[in-house]
Amino acid sequence: MSILCGVIGHQTKQEEDHTIYAQANLQFNDAELGIVGYATIQGKSLEHSIIPGKALVLGNNFFPREKPISNHALNGGTPASADDYTTEGLPLITRRDGVYAFVFWDQDQALLWIGTDRYGLRPFYYCHRDGALAFATESDWLVRHSVKKFSVNYSAVCQYICLRHPFGDETLFQEIRRLPQGRVLRYSVKEDQLRSVPHFSYLSFHPEPSLTVEQVLAEAPARFMAALNRQVNGAKKALLPLSGGYDSRIIACGLNLLGVELMTYTTHKDYGWTTDTVAAAEVAKLLGTDHHYQSLPRNYLACYHQRKCRLVNFETSYHPWVVNLLTMLPENPLPCFDGLGGDACLGGSEVLPQFWRLWRKEDYRQLLTVYFRWYKTHFEQLITAKYHATIKQLAHKKISSELNKLKGNPNGLIYLGLRNFTRRAIALSTFGIIGHQQSVRTPFFDP
Repeated sequence: MSILCGVIGHQTKQEEDHTIYAQANLQFNDAELGIVGYATIQGKSLEHSIIPGKALVLGNNFFPREKPISNHALNGGTPASADDYTTEGLPLITRRDGVYAFVFWDQDQALLWIGTDRYGLRPFYYCHRDGALAFATESDWLVRHSVKKFSVNYSAVCQYICLRHPFGDETLFQEIRRLPQGRVLRYSVKEDQLRSVPHFSYLSFHPEPSLTVEQVLAEAPARFMAALNRQVNGAKKALLPLSGGYDSRIIACGLNLLGVELMTYTTHKDYGWTTDTVAAAEVAKLLGTDHHYQSLPRNYLACYHQRKCRLVNFETSYHPWVVNLLTMLPENPLPCFDGLGGDACLGGSEVLPQFWRLWRKEDYRQLLTVYFRWYKTHFEQLITAKYHATIKQLAHKKISSELNKLKGNPNGLIYLGLRNFTRRAIALSTFGIIGHQQSVRTPFFDP
């Protein structure tokens, strides 16, 4: 798994040269202004692009065909010019489609821009303090390479305990923030000023009332295959933990049509249903795909959580199938079509018919009530009673804030579901960081 990371500022001190491990580097040094720093892409990945001297982009991305891009803007190697910006004054990279994160350096103005795709599916974290800005697509990198310690954000911890993951853009550390969806960061190194600039809003999308159900059904297969193509990104093999459910069957058949070799596994029934394992075996048999039935140990979380924290990819939800297969997986990383990488190709996660009815009626108050009830965990048996009310109140407030951002958008619940996939995996990974001194890490149970 690759990460995009770096640091810039007047007082930036590097204890180690991280660029020596990188696939791509971008230097921010300016002796006259006293600016030092770098951005780098670390890890093995073909999913990145470089604009020499200007930008690094990590992830699947491409420019929309209807927006012609000049060779100058693509090739770079010269100081930033008007060709590198949109008419709104934002880096042209923000017009790209796909799932990606980027840094763009305007040396003449000593400006650093960092951003993600319009939906915020590729996470980007940052920490601004002591005259420097550190940034990374994995919060773990910021924690491990910071000279100073970070403070636990108990508001986000409360959200996680009650809702399984934080809502909004807080992280489990007070000093580390996640870049908000639809915004880019503009950092003026000369002035040490950091500003959040909007570049996309869900409300900019408007429904097409003339579109018929028949048209949607006819167009859906092509859109779904395009989504699979983006996730495959040229890979010849893919890991598909088959549940035997509708989503998994469609994904399996789609990958088979693309000629991707599937490594298909099923585990012991984790949620009390036997139909998943039976159907998964039948699908694998029809596709001629390797199928392995792996019994799920009772203590799988305690056994595998520590390794999972190191390997978690934001496109892979924290799934018992994947956790249990860690001892069986090949060393080279494979695309994993589960969680965001798979089910989310079809739409939002955990969006119930009741949610849709209330959303269409714009009964947001009742939706908030049932949404909170759906997501809420049974944490009371794990936490001292005097904290119960506070935890519920903070978690309820964050869901309300998130829904308010999406009110009026016909697809708001799908966007929320897509974001929730990434947040769940990220939160569990971060809990592993907090307990990095312990030999086994299990959320909430460690002393």
